[in-house]
Amino acid sequence: KVDMIDLNGKRYESIKRLVQLEDVTPPAQPQGLICVKDTALGIITLDWEAGTEEDLEGYRIFSSYNEDDGYTDLTTYILQETSYSFETNLKRNGENLYFKIMALDHKTNNSLKSESCAVKLLDIKPPSPPRVREVKEDRNSIDVTIARSPDGDAIKHVVYRKAIGEVEWTSVYVDTARFRMFTYTDSLGLKPNVDYLYKTTAEDENGQVSYSNEMTGRLWDEGLALNIEEFRIFNENSNSYEAQWKYFPSDVVSQYIIYRSVEGGQWKVHKIVKGEGIADLEVGRNEGLSHYSLPLKFIKNSQVYQYKMRAKLINGQRSPMTDVVLLEAN
Repeated sequence: KVDMIDLNGKRYESIKRLVQLEDVTPPAQPQGLICVKDTALGIITLDWEAGTEEDLEGYRIFSSYNEDDGYTDLTTYILQETSYSFETNLKRNGENLYFKIMALDHKTNNSLKSESCAVKLLDIKPPSPPRVREVKEDRNSIDVTIARSPDGDAIKHVVYRKAIGEVEWTSVYVDTARFRMFTYTDSLGLKPNVDYLYKTTAEDENGQVSYSNEMTGRLWDEGLALNIEEFRIFNENSNSYEAQWKYFPSDVVSQYIIYRSVEGGQWKVHKIVKGEGIADLEVGRNEGLSHYSLPLKFIKNSQVYQYKMRAKLINGQRSPMTDVVLLEAN
């Protein structure tokens, strides 16, 4: 109010008015936020320390699947308590759900959001499937190359085998590395003239499992009939080489496998021809046998190469390995 005194000493008073200073000071940043999930009940509980401001109105809760941004209001009203529980679907894809809280005073001044806490939701999605990439056969063993699941939570891969015609799969190898590929060499109780199926599984941290494709393999059988005839390397000119041979017509051949050794090194699968690719190699037929011609690539001058090959028929029979043919590149 305002008082006035005139020249005669008489006092006058103005009408009283209430004046309040503007409050622009926000509450302190909330502290001590913790998150707890009850998987059985599907409930998440948040607890935090109470603020000490006299004009504290309450709290708001925010959630996000990204720790750094994207937070939205979890509650539609201001909370007076320092604990909050709510039901939610905890079965997701194993991601984290993050929470922050904010304090407000009676003048709706907002504090900074608290530090985040997180709850890891349940993973109900199996890892991306692994893949059997290649099966290489030898006299005493079979190499199975596996591309692991690309998912980071795939913690275990199991290789399974069974003979064709059997019902039960047998676990033959467990791999606990992550990413990329590995090769398992199988030599446990393999029998000649038996085709084996191989597959692998990927398992994540929550026991979710995915399954690969299947591929077949068998031990070489050098005593089998059905020889490939006249396997040779033909040199048309210094820059062109072809592998040539005679065998059954393409409609009864399942695949050809050509092996190569460079400079006396380890034998490796050089090329596998399947399906329509076999017919493309067929250049003629005489006395019941087809003539085949395969252009050879990746030949370097002044190097010595060795080649051999075998065939697999549609009925499952396999040829013995051919004799080794030498190529000295000019």
